Amino acid sequence: MKNVIILMSGVLLMLLVSCTNNGRIVEPKGGNAHMVLMEQEYDFGQVSDKDGIVEHEFVIANDGGKAFVLLSAKPHCDCTTVDFKPETVNPGYGTTVKVKLDAKGISKGEFIREVDIIPSCKRDAANGTIIIRGEKV
Repeated sequence: MKNVIILMSGVLLMLLVSCTNNGRIVEPKGGNAHMVLMEQEYDFGQVSDKDGIVEHEFVIANDGGKAFVLLSAKPHCDCTTVDFKPETVNPGYGTTVKVKLDAKGISKGEFIREVDIIPSCKRDAANGTIIIRGEKV
């Protein structure tokens, strides 16, 4: 009986999610494609050489009315790399870009690193760069 209740709860939850937004993460506003960074900045806090490579996943969404392609993600520093694949982002949906920082490759003290996100659509100047920050100890 307990298993049946758990199963029914799971099915109800899946139906509720699929009926409310069909998996969308933003509400499309119509018009042209429009890239939205769901999170523009991430703070790693304190990192040290023993942490090695630290990473964070950023979500890039499309709240416009047409699809765009995420073409590239370009870090400003050799200590920062990105994992992503060029991908079509349909209205209301998103994709991820994983930013990795090699803690061994940076000097002690506070750091700020930027990664430019390049979509096939026009991007807002204030909405095209993701930032990672922290302090190397």
